[in-house]
Amino acid sequence: YVVLPLIRMRSYKRPDSTTYFFPLVGAYKYMMDDLKYKGDILARIKDFRKINPDKRFEVTNLATNAVLRIRDHELIKEILQKPFNYKKHHILTVLVPLAGQSLGLTEADVWKRRRRVISTAFHFEFLKENTPLIQQTVREFLDKISPADYNNVDIIVRLQQITSEIMGRVFFGDSLNQYTFEGKPLIRALSELSTELGVQARTPLILIFGPKILSSPFVPKYRKLQQRIKKFRKLCFDIVQDRKKTKPTKTNDLLGALLATQHSTDPDEILTDENIV
Repeated sequence: YVVLPLIRMRSYKRPDSTTYFFPLVGAYKYMMDDLKYKGDILARIKDFRKINPDKRFEVTNLATNAVLRIRDHELIKEILQKPFNYKKHHILTVLVPLAGQSLGLTEADVWKRRRRVISTAFHFEFLKENTPLIQQTVREFLDKISPADYNNVDIIVRLQQITSEIMGRVFFGDSLNQYTFEGKPLIRALSELSTELGVQARTPLILIFGPKILSSPFVPKYRKLQQRIKKFRKLCFDIVQDRKKTKPTKTNDLLGALLATQHSTDPDEILTDENIV
């Protein structure tokens, strides 16, 4: 956890890079320091190009691995155009129990094929057509805040409510808020589950043994988290099944467009229910 990551980091050291090393937790260390002392977990990322105008990326560590944190748009473009040359850090697999084989977790040809199919439904014109609806939804929620509430508004919860309603209206054709999980709106529940997985990703057990330990039935907190995730994913499958029963797949919203791929004659163009979830 000291020698091996340093050796791996060294192979990426270049004049246009910076390095940061801290045993085991690497970049998490300065992110937590930024949160503690500056109140912003992204402070170093935001200030990177200002402090290091001639540096294009940073090399740090996580457990025994070297990790590249790209800060240059040309390098980001290359990675997106040639994903087969790169691998996402394995710590991201901590999200697999919740997100499954989502676009952000797939690699190489699977990523490329999935991205192409989704892009046909989720495109600029789709967003452009729905901009008035998005604006209307935001105004509805903001108008519900009275002047008396201005000094006592939970911004995170309010934004989650707005996001949930927008997703319901734009992506699914009606309100997602008819579905709840543990008494909470779906988007808020998703946010909390994602946050909990993110917190676990920084714990010594995960960093040392890898995300697979999350599936261990012998750690009570992991077992409880896995049970909640399974219930949440079942609810997501139920939403897809409800839609397939009650509405035609060829509609103007995103879920309808994704379901419409299931009628394609090209196997590579078909998204399964699991893919859609």
